[in-house]
Amino acid sequence: MAPVTFDNSDWMFSWVYAKAVGSDAGMAARVKAEYLRYMESVIVFFEERTREVVGRDIPQVLLLHTNAINADAMGDLMAMLRRRGYRFVSLGEALKDPAYRLPEEYAGTGGFSWIHRWSKTKGMAGKGEPGEPEWIVKAFGGGQ
Repeated sequence: MAPVTFDNSDWMFSWVYAKAVGSDAGMAARVKAEYLRYMESVIVFFEERTREVVGRDIPQVLLLHTNAINADAMGDLMAMLRRRGYRFVSLGEALKDPAYRLPEEYAGTGGFSWIHRWSKTKGMAGKGEPGEPEWIVKAFGGGQ
C-alpha cells in the first residue's frame, strides 16, 4: 500500500475507452484525448492543493491502474509530466520527503488523495478536484 497524492478516475475513462476500442475508433480517440486533458487538470489541482496543505512542492505519488487507456496513453502522460518538470523516482525515494510523515487521521470507506487526508487532519476546508466530463460519466453509466 502507498500514499497516493495524485488520485484520479482513470478506471472510469478506461471502461468507456475499452468499450470503444475495436468498434468506434473516433470515440476511442475522443476518450483518450479527454483523458489526457482530465489528467493534466488533476495534476494542476493537486500541485496547487499541495502547496496550500504542505506549504511547498513535494514528490508526488501518481495512481495509475493497469488498463488499456493507460497503456495507450502512457507516452503522452509521461511527456505531460516531464513537461511539468517531473522526473521519476522510486516510491522509497519519494517517501523520504518529510511530508509523508505528516499526521493523517482519516478513517472511512472512501479512498482518496493523501493531500485531502492531510488537509482534513489539519482542519482545512475541503476542495474538490476536477470532475470527469459529464459525457464520460454518462457513457460509463455505472460501468460493468
